[in-house]
Amino acid sequence: MKSRKQQILEKCIQIQQQKVDKLSVMVDTLNDSAINSDKCVVGDKHHTFRAQTQNEQELYAKQLNGAINELNTLKLISKEKKFNTGELGALLDTSNGVYFLATSLGIIKIENEIVMVLSPISPIGSLLLSKSKGDIINFRDNDIEIINIV
Repeated sequence: MKSRKQQILEKCIQIQQQKVDKLSVMVDTLNDSAINSDKCVVGDKHHTFRAQTQNEQELYAKQLNGAINELNTLKLISKEKKFNTGELGALLDTSNGVYFLATSLGIIKIENEIVMVLSPISPIGSLLLSKSKGDIINFRDNDIEIINIV
């Protein structure tokens, strides 16, 4: 049977892989569109269309690179490693809910549990770094106690 952390990590990888796949399709579509625009658009409209397409290509390519980097980060996280402090890959049970320090995916639901998946460099993630069981952090005037770390 998979551990709670394994289930969460696998869900995160699945979500991130879907983002990568979607962005890959967008980049491919824009590349095809740019190639086909040479055949059917003439004059000033062609230059405007080509510039817009190129801007979109660059935007989606940047997003795709970021998504791939985040997916690679998730794949580096050990499913078995036990943590004593908050760091990349740590699952923290707190008085304010469950946090998984990985990438900025936001809220995910595993079975009936809600987990906030966040980057260690996010505002709350950076507060959780290097904290141990029993430590208390203050985020937006709320005290949050770390109950357990996996």
